[in-house]
Amino acid sequence: MGAAKNTFRRSRPINQNIIVGLILFYLPGIYTTLTGLGAGGGKPSSSVVANQTNAILYGMFTLFACLGGTIVNLIRPRLSLMVGSLGYPLYVGGLWYFDVTGHSWFPLFGGAVLGVLAGILMTCAGMIATSYAEEREKVPRHAMDDSSSGSQHWRTISFAVNIDQTKAGGVSGAVYIVFIIIQCSSLLLSAFLIIDPKDVVRDDGTHLE
Repeated sequence: MGAAKNTFRRSRPINQNIIVGLILFYLPGIYTTLTGLGAGGGKPSSSVVANQTNAILYGMFTLFACLGGTIVNLIRPRLSLMVGSLGYPLYVGGLWYFDVTGHSWFPLFGGAVLGVLAGILMTCAGMIATSYAEEREKVPRHAMDDSSSGSQHWRTISFAVNIDQTKAGGVSGAVYIVFIIIQCSSLLLSAFLIIDPKDVVRDDGTHLE
C-alpha cells in the first residue's frame, strides 16, 4: 500500500497520463504549429502540396483510427506509442524536403504514413486517459491530453528563429530540424516511461480490470 501512494512512481495512472500528455505536446502540438503557419511552414508556393498532404493524412487517419483499438490491443500501449510517434518527424521531414527540393513525393508519402500511425497513437492516448483514470477523473484526463497538443509554445520557437526575416518565405531549415529532434524524443519517452496496463496501480492499491 505504501508503494501505491508514492507520488512519482511510473505505475501511477496520472503519471502515465502526464507522460502521454508530453508525447502529444511534442507530436500533434508541433504538427498543429506547422499547419497554423500555412503551407506546412513552407513558402507560399507550397500550399498546394501541403493541402494534398493533409487530405491524404486525414483520409488514412479516419481509416486507421477505426482500426486503432484492435492494433493497440495487439501490440500494447508502449509499442503503440513508439510506432505512433514515428509518423510525425517523417511528416515534418517531408515538408522540409519539399521546401528545399520542390519534389512532392516525400511529403505525400509522409502524410500517408502519419495518417496511419497517428490513428494508432491517438487511439492509445484516448485508451490511457479513459481506462487508467477513476470515473471522476476521466474528463480531466482527456482535457489534459487535449491541452497538451496546443501549439502556442512551439510557435514561440518559430517566431524566435524567424524574427529577422523581412519577407514571406516560410520557416527556416533550423526550425524543421529543431522540430524533428524534439519529436524523435517521444520515442524515448514511450520506450522508457510507458508501462504495461497490468502494471498500473491506482492510489488505493487496485489494478486495472
